[in-house]
Amino acid sequence: MTSIVYADKLVIIGDAYALNTGQLLYQEFHYYSEDGLDHHVVYISPEKTKIAEKFLNYRSGKASPEVNHQAWVYAEKFQITRAGKQWFLAYTDNENRQSKTTLVATRPLVIDAGFDHYIRQQWSSLLTGSSMKFDFPAPSRLSLVGLLIKRKRCTDDQLQAICFAINSSNWFIRLLLDPIELSYDKNTRQLIRFKGLGNMLDKYGNSLKVNIRYRYQDLCIDQTVCDQEVIAEDIATP
Repeated sequence: MTSIVYADKLVIIGDAYALNTGQLLYQEFHYYSEDGLDHHVVYISPEKTKIAEKFLNYRSGKASPEVNHQAWVYAEKFQITRAGKQWFLAYTDNENRQSKTTLVATRPLVIDAGFDHYIRQQWSSLLTGSSMKFDFPAPSRLSLVGLLIKRKRCTDDQLQAICFAINSSNWFIRLLLDPIELSYDKNTRQLIRFKGLGNMLDKYGNSLKVNIRYRYQDLCIDQTVCDQEVIAEDIATP
């Protein structure tokens, strides 16, 4: 069963803006345990209300953590757990209907925020131009989707970045979908921007298209902003 641990060190703050308007939609506050194996994410609205919460346990592998996710704007909940060599997905929709399935991957299994670790694991190959295919759980579909990641050219405003694109591994679907664009600091290999279809939903159940900018405590320009702490117990939960 997924470990529920309140990791206590605030390491990353993500500011998520609407891709089309630039409006701030929510913030992500990422807490880690001292050993880095427990990761707690709190999603906060501009009105300072907790709109989602997620726990990740990386003991099964950095690219494939167990996950426990709960959201309230469009109410949904899912768990991805491992027992032995088998992976299981349990999903509860906004009408409280529950479904379960077993995940059988034919390619490397990359789960949720594990994609960030997977990119660093494959860093050298990706920098030489290789494309990597992997399976990624789509909780609401109760299935795995095949994805492909490869290096892309960064925009002119990202001179100190290395950029990648994630898209479907199916060539036909690639024609229909915009890729997710990821930007990494070329020196620290830390994710600094996520641009595209995110994992948060609006009240109608549609995935939000976001431009997320990440701030790290050890790279913070304005320490008074980055030192802010969000304590889950002090934030209103629907």
